[in-house]
Amino acid sequence: MEAIRAVQAVVSGEGRSEKLAVTVRWVVRVGLLLVLAYTVAVTPPGLGTHGLAGLNLLGLLVGAVGWLGWGALRDRESPLRLIALPIGVAGGALLVPGTAGSDVGVILVCLVVLAAASALEPGPAGVLAVVAIVALALAERFWDNLLPGGFAVLAVAVSYLGGIVRRQRKLHLAQTELLLVETQVAKEEQARAAALDERARIAREIHDVLAHSLGGLLVQLEAADALLETVPGAEKARSCVVRARSLAGEGLTETRRAVSALRGDKRSLPEFLTTLVADYQADLDVPVTLDLPAEQVELRPEVTLALQRLSQEAMTNVRRHAPGAPVAVSLSVDGGWVELVVHNGEPTVVEHATTGGGYGLIGMRERIEQLSGTLDAAPEGRGWTVRTRVPQRTEGD
Repeated sequence: MEAIRAVQAVVSGEGRSEKLAVTVRWVVRVGLLLVLAYTVAVTPPGLGTHGLAGLNLLGLLVGAVGWLGWGALRDRESPLRLIALPIGVAGGALLVPGTAGSDVGVILVCLVVLAAASALEPGPAGVLAVVAIVALALAERFWDNLLPGGFAVLAVAVSYLGGIVRRQRKLHLAQTELLLVETQVAKEEQARAAALDERARIAREIHDVLAHSLGGLLVQLEAADALLETVPGAEKARSCVVRARSLAGEGLTETRRAVSALRGDKRSLPEFLTTLVADYQADLDVPVTLDLPAEQVELRPEVTLALQRLSQEAMTNVRRHAPGAPVAVSLSVDGGWVELVVHNGEPTVVEHATTGGGYGLIGMRERIEQLSGTLDAAPEGRGWTVRTRVPQRTEGD
């Protein structure tokens, strides 16, 4: 049974590359032609240069030109491919007088009609079948050594119908495959739409709950700061309130960024980095430099998203652990790799207690590694550097 399945797979082309399929078709095509030539050669009058033997040789040559020409041109939109078909029929008709015993001429004509009906529309293929019947009838009339004309007509008709059936089967298989692809695409689109709906729902929840709560907290802290200004000896308490207000403001900013990401931020990475650096500089009024490539950087969506999240995390860590530190951000592309570097210098403000368990960079490292990239975060000089490298494209791109 395994051997039968293997043979069926070879014949049908299943699991075979297009190049191998073309090779197999040519082997079959040339093999059939050689078998027919051998049959003509060993059956009297055989092959020669005079009489019926010479006609057999001419018929084989003309038939070979038509048969092999059709094989070479069948997949091209060229008028020559249609000319090859009647040439093949003519070659078969020339073989009829000298192959009465083997009917090689009729077989060659039937092969041409079968090939035409398998590839062409029924109308043009039907015209060729009629031409083939007429050619065989003329050969029978002039040479009177063909089997009864009904046999030739029946053989051509069966070849034509067989080609039509074969063509319909190929069309059905192609339509089935197209339907499967369309179904798969529809499923992926449905899954993507469901994911976008869920992300939008989560974004609304974050905005309605966390963003509103942080906004209210920020207002209350501003009111408390204003009241403490008039209370003698409350400098320490006021300092804590100011710090809490700063943290609440940062939390509100990060929440808005998270909502933007969940809703699908379509900005390019350079544009995103420009906005991120500008916001940091506006909030803290410290030196910030941004180095971007001169040309537009085209990245995979997952790479863009990962680097956006990484730059956000790195800048947030600078705010928390190195307040007031100057920052240098650079993005470069070299040899198919994208490198993002975020370096901060020495902080100008003493670090206060912060929230968070330190899992941000761990999660980012896992995300970068899923993209076959690397992430390094380590002290450099008197500051800290986060450096990541990600392939610009994958092998399948």
